[in-house]
Amino acid sequence: MNEILEKNAREEILEVACKLFAEKGYKSTTIRDICKEANTYQVSVNYYFGNKENLFKEACVKAYEFTNVYKFLKNIKQYKPEDQLTELVRSRLSSIFSNEKDSWFYKILSNEENIAYTLEVKDYIMKNVLEPHYQIIKNIMKGLLGNDADEFDVNFCCMEVIAQTMFLCKGIGVKHKLFGSEQPSKEQIDQLVNRSVSFMKAGINDIKSN
Repeated sequence: MNEILEKNAREEILEVACKLFAEKGYKSTTIRDICKEANTYQVSVNYYFGNKENLFKEACVKAYEFTNVYKFLKNIKQYKPEDQLTELVRSRLSSIFSNEKDSWFYKILSNEENIAYTLEVKDYIMKNVLEPHYQIIKNIMKGLLGNDADEFDVNFCCMEVIAQTMFLCKGIGVKHKLFGSEQPSKEQIDQLVNRSVSFMKAGINDIKSN
């Protein structure tokens, strides 16, 4: 029972940290803030995570696990190869435009306060989140371009998918220009997914033909 209680307490701190780092940024979020919302004490944070930087590293990984794209990539084999790009884009965009916990990872990445990571934090996030994520996207692109595709072309297409969706997180006024508001409807998101995938596939087909 004690092990279960400890796991629950740790997860509660971690989830609150995800939320606050997403909303306020690393610098503006204090351990006191996290303890207050998690209804715990600083000694518990120190016990489970050691310090704020370690908590932030683990919070980034946890926030990624809340995303729709993480759930999609975990179950990618359930989708036909020709549908994987569409579902990849849909899962990324649905989390980016969400107001729920599945949006926290993208908010952490796009928060200006979180850019000045230490090298250790950057390496941790790269190793535990971004590199595994990128490799799966790369496999999707290889399936669309062909296994003998040029490595530059594969990486270029991966970067385009990532860049187009992430720009919607960080681009000032982008949402208003596209949708007329900061919170698009489901229909508008579906339209954006379809347009984005059509645009990407046209580029991929052009690369394949050259």
